[in-house]
Amino acid sequence: MNIDGIRTLILTRRNNITLFVFSLLLMIGFSAASATPASAQFRKFPQLENRIRERIIREQGGKNPEVRFNENINSTSIQKNETRIIGSGTYLKDRNDRNDRGRNFNYDAVFEVRSGDLKKLTYSFTEENNDRDRDRDHDRDHDRDHDHDRDRDRDRYRDRDRDQVIYCASDDGRKRVCPIDTRGGVRLVQQKSDAACIEGRTWGYTRDGIFVDRGCRADFEVGGNRGGYGGYRPGGFDPIIKPNGRTVYSGAIVNRMSRKGLDVVGRSTRDGANVQQYDYADQANQNWEIIDLGRGEVAIININSGLALTVQGGRDSNGTNVIQRRWGDRPQQRWRIENVGDGFNRIVNVDTGKVLDVAGQSRDNGANVQQWEYANQDNQKWKLGRP
Repeated sequence: MNIDGIRTLILTRRNNITLFVFSLLLMIGFSAASATPASAQFRKFPQLENRIRERIIREQGGKNPEVRFNENINSTSIQKNETRIIGSGTYLKDRNDRNDRGRNFNYDAVFEVRSGDLKKLTYSFTEENNDRDRDRDHDRDHDRDHDHDRDRDRDRYRDRDRDQVIYCASDDGRKRVCPIDTRGGVRLVQQKSDAACIEGRTWGYTRDGIFVDRGCRADFEVGGNRGGYGGYRPGGFDPIIKPNGRTVYSGAIVNRMSRKGLDVVGRSTRDGANVQQYDYADQANQNWEIIDLGRGEVAIININSGLALTVQGGRDSNGTNVIQRRWGDRPQQRWRIENVGDGFNRIVNVDTGKVLDVAGQSRDNGANVQQWEYANQDNQKWKLGRP
């Protein structure tokens, strides 16, 4: 082989090596670019995080809600200009509440890479831990309310004439009459039984005395409130005025989606106590009296407390909480019950025009009850009757 041939061979091999190295560098660079952490890619689109947060808060509600995202983000390109993000986080209904441990959730979102527009979002709560925490919180709240009720009972009787209070019990589940002069009216002071004491069904009175039935046991005041509802403030009797009108229904109010009953948290008789949904067990705090106020409007009164279902603060925004409050004939305490078919109703607040709604379409015990714009959803439909 001559000199020119050798030179040509060397140049050819050098070019091949150069091309190989260049190709190798391209592959390494491409792999490095493809290995960009999903969290870094996610941070390029902060509007996506904000839209996920806004969506969850809008659907779950809360007093001072907060959504916190974890760093375990996975990203997958599913189309030319769309990316799928999968991650998790924690939702707090009230970030200022020390007892709010939050609810863990997983989410799956699809967004447009160039614009950052959210195309699709699904999320679900990891209920195993949440249920355990809620059960523990519910038990703690129930114990605290029980202690509070015991102390309140001790205070309420300390300064009162005991001759005006009578204990009447259906211990064997059968009807019993406790003779007493009832001309001044009768009011249930404190239910003592697990079985519900519902006026007109499991307790009532005639001119000859008070009757109880089906396991109802309770203290009754005679003559102190002329037959209306009543409550107490420290050191004395503080009557709760019953709305003027005819009782058209007394019993459970059950959500269509969850089949759980409208329930006052912890059987509380406190003014301002929260309202939730819970498995119906025919407890007094799960039974309601609906009183016709005329013009198609009603008051919804809790049997246990004598307090009225009320939109808190009279605010008209979606997600505003619903509580029980002393009857004051305010617009936020007036409701319309409108039939939507199949034996169910929407319960519309007269003041705001929004309906009684279970937050987040939840089926869980303890899920909050709020008001929301009507959207023909099952969590906004209620049956007057047992599940």
